[in-house]
Amino acid sequence: MQLSGDEAVVDIKIHFPVSEEVFFPYVWGVARLAPHFRVDDTSSREALAVAHFPDCTDSADHVDLALHLMEESTRVPRAWVSINGRCLSSIRAVRERLQCYRASLGMPNRELYCDLKMKEQAALVGCHDHGCARSCQFVCDSCVRTVPVVGRPLKEPAFGLRAAMAEIDWCPGLKAMVRR
Repeated sequence: MQLSGDEAVVDIKIHFPVSEEVFFPYVWGVARLAPHFRVDDTSSREALAVAHFPDCTDSADHVDLALHLMEESTRVPRAWVSINGRCLSSIRAVRERLQCYRASLGMPNRELYCDLKMKEQAALVGCHDHGCARSCQFVCDSCVRTVPVVGRPLKEPAFGLRAAMAEIDWCPGLKAMVRR
């Protein structure tokens, strides 16, 4: 099974339009603090500013800044986020997943952290199905009601599909669990 590439890199890009009608000075200022910032201006489409965080794998500071910029970008129409080159569907959903990943960075055992978060999520939603992989709060079949595959092992190809559908397949913690 492959989860969004074999590398354990978290490459984040936050894209937002730049025009007179869509200009948020504070967002622009925060975006310029990213390790890489550029404005792609083509005559065929709207100019697009891109704040790029090339490797947030173990960088809490970069993840914190990316999270802050994502929060501010939720106010910008047509803003979007990509991780490892994949455009993700919702800035708010990406923030939720990235906040979980950020919290795991300070933990000595990320696998245990993910397991605890999974158990918290299961308790919160009243899930009593212990047949799921119990590896990631965003992937449990019963808790998030994705593809119903009960009792399948973590290395099952369907798990990679569920992780991709949950837009968490980029997470190095999840990749580490799959490789074990």
